[in-house]
Amino acid sequence: QLAIDGDGAGHRGGFVVHLVRRPSEIVVSGYGFHLRYKELWEYDVDPPNCLNCDYAAWRQIFGRCGFKCSYLQVLRNTS
Repeated sequence: QLAIDGDGAGHRGGFVVHLVRRPSEIVVSGYGFHLRYKELWEYDVDPPNCLNCDYAAWRQIFGRCGFKCSYLQVLRNTS
């Protein structure tokens, strides 16, 4: 058997595990993670930052606060 890593290199005798999670589980998990473990980008206010989210998501997330709040403030006000 030949297993392929993410870099495209083949390795003999390997097993591949593919995990699938429901989108709702990912959202709840991320919400809990970011409330417990703070990262520097979560405090950005000018401009607010959602770490590589697309423009439509950015507008949806920060539009309620007039684009004057941090990601962490949005999370805290969501619960």
